[in-house]
Amino acid sequence: MKTGLQLYTVRDYMEKDFFGTIKKVAEIGYKGVEFAGYYDKDLKEVRKFIDDLGLICTSSHLGMPTKENYNKVCDELDILGTKNWVINYCNFDTTEHFMDTFEKFKAASELLATRGIKCLIHNHWLEHTQKPFGKPFFEYGLENIDNLYSQLDLAWTLVGGYDPEERVKTYNDKIALLHCKDCSLTEFENWAGASFVSTRVAHQVPNGQGDAKIKECVALAKSEWAIVELDFYDGCMWEAVEKSYKYLAEVCGCEGNK
Repeated sequence: MKTGLQLYTVRDYMEKDFFGTIKKVAEIGYKGVEFAGYYDKDLKEVRKFIDDLGLICTSSHLGMPTKENYNKVCDELDILGTKNWVINYCNFDTTEHFMDTFEKFKAASELLATRGIKCLIHNHWLEHTQKPFGKPFFEYGLENIDNLYSQLDLAWTLVGGYDPEERVKTYNDKIALLHCKDCSLTEFENWAGASFVSTRVAHQVPNGQGDAKIKECVALAKSEWAIVELDFYDGCMWEAVEKSYKYLAEVCGCEGNK
């Protein structure tokens, strides 16, 4: 498995110095990057830049595909050299919303398959906790949509009440990318500073310092990429990014550029 970084992790730096931030990611040793916005940069220039650094575009985090936009966005993914279109879309609270989301992902995965692009759902906790039909969307969607795959976020899976290792074991063939986010679980009503509320709260930490079973999941998963992501961190984000890389490379045996 290869090491990657979701660039949303270093979004504050990306806004100020797009290319310099990506260069620092490469210098730390990461082998791949997942984009979360292109900051109005020319994608051919971006592709040349990451190629020169020895980086690979693992995937891109995008909105829901439509008949009107998917060809243009697939062309952009072709420029970047990835076949992975990652989506986060959380609307499962009622049976109507649940089925509407299901139909959106079904249509999206079918559209993208015509271009040879994988449609991946990135989970937070809601994909595991909202169960209007008695089964969470994570299970229902993966089991009933042939071309839908998972970018399994390990920390949010834990916050959603499931063992990440068991999720990997059960859905390994459908987990195309592993999001190696680690967290230390605490029990609070609200996560201060976040824009959402959960009955279980995750304090995000560098890989290997929390409860998300990073090493076990990396050992089990068939995914080619172990992609680090932190939404928030109490200290210097670069410190967490470096510690996470070292854990994946030195403890988990993942491949990097160092």
